[in-house]
Amino acid sequence: MDQETPLTKLSPVVTEKTASEILQDIQAIAQRQSAERIRIGDLLQGAGARLYGLALLVFALPEAIPFPAVGLTGLIAIPIAVVALTMMFKGMHGELPGWIRRRYIRRDWAINITRRGASLVHRIERFSHPRYTTWTEYGRPLGLLCLCLSAVMAVPIPFSNVAPGVTVVAIGLGIFQRDGLLVAVAASIGVLILGTASLLIVLGGRLVL
Repeated sequence: MDQETPLTKLSPVVTEKTASEILQDIQAIAQRQSAERIRIGDLLQGAGARLYGLALLVFALPEAIPFPAVGLTGLIAIPIAVVALTMMFKGMHGELPGWIRRRYIRRDWAINITRRGASLVHRIERFSHPRYTTWTEYGRPLGLLCLCLSAVMAVPIPFSNVAPGVTVVAIGLGIFQRDGLLVAVAASIGVLILGTASLLIVLGGRLVL
């Protein structure tokens, strides 16, 4: 029987820390835990107004790395869709539903995702800093975009999830770091991805018919 204990020793997210540093903190603490599973709410605790940014970042990392979870791409896209829907209905100042905060992920997954993800996020952070912060507050349109990208991720085509996954990671990181320029660039790429996916669907439909 799995032992399920919360990450009680995880320090709250502080403004001075970067996203990659927080991922490294989560990895280090998860490695010290004896429980086989870790509650999602404990991973995201203390994020405050930056909750959605951290949630999108953490949930999209398995899609962007890519994470070795064959056949689970559609399942992994679900929490991204939940965050996106919450942003659409509540803007940037809501809270994630309790049922998803109470869900658990495997400890070894958390360690693997944060270890590999921290390196990717750190590379993006070299070019990211607070700027055009108003652009990070458009929670509803950003939520709609991330929802559509999560639908693309769920398509069972090998590696079709990587581009939208990286895009959602960049959007989440931009929100987390108050980098409006990063959010705008990532959102533009996201629109391009959706346009390309729509075009492929139309062309594929014509070929079938």
